[in-house]
Amino acid sequence: MFNPDDPTQIIAGKLEDLLKDFDANTEAVVYIRSQELMRVKDKTLNDVVKTTFLPDETVFEKDKFIVRVSEDDPTQQPALLSEEGGEETPVSEVWLYIWVEEKTQTPDPEPEPTEKPGPIEMDIFVAAENYAPGTWSCQAPQFTLSGIPEDAKGYSYAVIAYDERFIILSGNTYTSRDEGEYTLRFAILDSIGDVCAMSTRYDLKIDLTPPAYLTASIVAEGQPQFILSSEDALSGLDAFSVDGGTTWTPAAEDGTYTHTGKLGEIYAQGMLMARDVAGNIIEYPTDFEIPAPIEYPSFGGGGGGGGDGGDGETSIDHTGDEDVDTTPYGELNLVLPEEPMNRLTIGDAPLALTLALDSAEGFEPEGPYEPMFTAELARWTDTGLKPWTQDEAEEGEDAAHADLNAPDTLLLTAQIDPEIAGEYAYVWQFNGVVYRLLFNSGIEYVALRVGDHVTAFPTAGFTAGTAFTDLKAAGISTRKFNYTVLMSGSTLDPLAGEMVMEAIVDEEVYPLSDDQTQPMYYYDLHYGPTALLDVPFGAWTPEMEHGEMEETA
Repeated sequence: MFNPDDPTQIIAGKLEDLLKDFDANTEAVVYIRSQELMRVKDKTLNDVVKTTFLPDETVFEKDKFIVRVSEDDPTQQPALLSEEGGEETPVSEVWLYIWVEEKTQTPDPEPEPTEKPGPIEMDIFVAAENYAPGTWSCQAPQFTLSGIPEDAKGYSYAVIAYDERFIILSGNTYTSRDEGEYTLRFAILDSIGDVCAMSTRYDLKIDLTPPAYLTASIVAEGQPQFILSSEDALSGLDAFSVDGGTTWTPAAEDGTYTHTGKLGEIYAQGMLMARDVAGNIIEYPTDFEIPAPIEYPSFGGGGGGGGDGGDGETSIDHTGDEDVDTTPYGELNLVLPEEPMNRLTIGDAPLALTLALDSAEGFEPEGPYEPMFTAELARWTDTGLKPWTQDEAEEGEDAAHADLNAPDTLLLTAQIDPEIAGEYAYVWQFNGVVYRLLFNSGIEYVALRVGDHVTAFPTAGFTAGTAFTDLKAAGISTRKFNYTVLMSGSTLDPLAGEMVMEAIVDEEVYPLSDDQTQPMYYYDLHYGPTALLDVPFGAWTPEMEHGEMEETA
């Protein structure tokens, strides 16, 4: 046996000698080599309760024998009852009997045949709430599923989105918040994922986003008409309201509505609205007023002639005036917010021009991140870009002089996040409505500045090519042209940077460059270092970057 005090040693000997000092606390493993019945005097089962007896495999074939330990002599009959019914008097001597015997080979009972339960026939039932079949909706539909019996195990409900993607549910309800047009089906799956039942197809058209913006602009000074303009990229623009949603007027194809009110009439905040086809609504953010009529001074007295209208007031002849701009884009009140913004806002009107961060070395923002930019009004003179303030317009002695001081350039400057340590790229996004509104408002140029580089273009137009011409000839509105301008740079190298521009029309992407052999290209658009702002618009050349700017200018 193994030595209980030192398991690395083996002790051999007679069984009686080995067990003479064993008690209930002795832990040992004893290997039996004899095929005879052995007995040990004055030992009980309690003395070897922690002792393991095993047949020695050098004598007995492995796994076919077992050691028996008993206080009863296996060669004797069990104690008999006396004739009087009492027990025989027990023997005073105590013996422990130990022997090796062959295991009995009893065959394992064959399992009773069981019938494998067949699949449970099921039907799936769907209760839909806020579901509008085949029509645009601004509510997320909820579906409640049933059909799995209460006693069925291992079954689950699933959603099949777009007829290709399975979503296994933990419960029996599903709310679909994905925007766009797509289909859903619902199914019951068994424990291995096979489909047991499937519902019919549900056609969804979900738009949870209000129209992108709502602008209001006067048609012409002295007239009571104003134009509402809006756009919705998903379900499409539906209608406008000027009475807080009591009545609605369908939008024109170009996304506008011209309303005739009264001079001096004020529309309180919440009265002017735009609605998309799904039912989402956007409100004009402030009060809107149709300017009151201008009261011209009267000149009495005689001696007058030709200018008198006969009622003591000077008649005004407008026949020589320039044609009034009647485009549906209106004009903007050129008042800029002082604080940085992520979406261009002019005169309380949010416009479809935004800034996004495409990549940034060493910078990982937590959660949604909106880079900011500042906006400035300026004049692009013969000596370069000059800042402009409202005070300059008021310095003029007359209206003509004031016009000379009016701003003609909008400068937008991206704020580079201070945590960026290396290369970065920002993306400007805007559409044709933006530069048309700026053009109608007297802004001739837009300059986009990111780091040490500038992209500048005229609001009169900068896109051409056969594809551009074909699209316009097909009636594609300017508002359908979306532009992205990616501008890269580096916080470590002021000279590093490039500009990549694209036009997107009805989901078709057109890369833009100055290569006039391409189907669509840009012209009169300039990219370079910030020194580009120090010369007249369009005068910058790459040679100026090497010290020839003063001579060329």
